[in-house]
Amino acid sequence: MEEKKNQTKVIASVEKAIRVLMIVARSQNGMSVTEISRELGGGISATYHLLNTLRQSDMLQQDAQSKKYTIGVGVFRLHALAQRQNTLAGAAQPELDALCRETGETSNLAVLEDKETIYVAQTESSSMVKMFTQIGARVPYYCTGGGKVILAFLPKETQLEYASSTRFAPFTKHTVHNKTELLHELETIRAQGFGYDREEREEGVLCIAAPVFDAAGKPVAAMSISGPAYRLEQKGIDEMTAAVCAHAKALSQRLGAAI
Repeated sequence: MEEKKNQTKVIASVEKAIRVLMIVARSQNGMSVTEISRELGGGISATYHLLNTLRQSDMLQQDAQSKKYTIGVGVFRLHALAQRQNTLAGAAQPELDALCRETGETSNLAVLEDKETIYVAQTESSSMVKMFTQIGARVPYYCTGGGKVILAFLPKETQLEYASSTRFAPFTKHTVHNKTELLHELETIRAQGFGYDREEREEGVLCIAAPVFDAAGKPVAAMSISGPAYRLEQKGIDEMTAAVCAHAKALSQRLGAAI
């Protein structure tokens, strides 16, 4: 009986590209097209086209003088994203659980990507009336506490680029509706260290968010709680905000941030 691998269709060019990346990654000082071709077992012309594709995708880079290929920034970028998915959510879960127990509200962890807030981890409230967003859901950054909090701690030029290229669709009458309003709110968030979504995406829903930093001091995520506005107000916005900030700080310290 043939092995299962032989019964599965594969794309040869993709398989070769993966092999090339592994070959180059194992080299100490990079490799020439001839060396890669020899180890790959293919023709130099075909290998060159494969290398050029990987270079154009930033998965490989080529030294201008030696012409040797080494691993490109695309691989490191991919590694960082994979690490964020595996490490960030795992590190955050104990803090999310503790925050949910302390506040009685659904706690969330979100990241900012391509002008969208993406929810990557969550602990759901046990209350009959509760708010939750499906893991993996993407929503516009400007109407979420998490998205605005992360952006507020990114460089000013990044904030300006986001604000200038965003089409501010009104989800409710409270939604941020223009560039000036957004930039002003980002300044406030950065000064106070936390932010809110006050019924900006859904009427009656309040979100309190605080930034999460990595070891390099970069904002990599936001921790938040969300629930009915009336209930959070009854519990005390200041008390709930302090809890969110404390657990976001604790997670940042888990990730190596010096705060």
